[in-house]
Amino acid sequence: MQAKRGGTIKIKLVRSPICTPEKHKLVVKGLGLRKVNQVVERPDTPVFRGMVNKVPHLLAVVEEIAPASQQVPVEAPPAEAVAAKEVPAAEAPAAEVPAAEGEA
Repeated sequence: MQAKRGGTIKIKLVRSPICTPEKHKLVVKGLGLRKVNQVVERPDTPVFRGMVNKVPHLLAVVEEIAPASQQVPVEAPPAEAVAAKEVPAAEAPAAEVPAAEGEA
């Protein structure tokens, strides 16, 4: 048996389960999906991966989110580099367009 992966996955219902076998409808219901284009977030475990693999023609994995312990922090640029950048001059306001003859 595989070890648990951790993290979460976002699953989206991309096609309607109407006219599909009853087992497929139960898998979609078990994932908590009711409407087309609905997205749910579930734990990234073999159980939920297996459910998604049973009906790949109805579902799509939108996003995989790693657990906080595995996420790589994004470093911000140093304050000196941000201050050294030149700020572009503000654009001049657009010239007013004269009104057409029939308008007041």
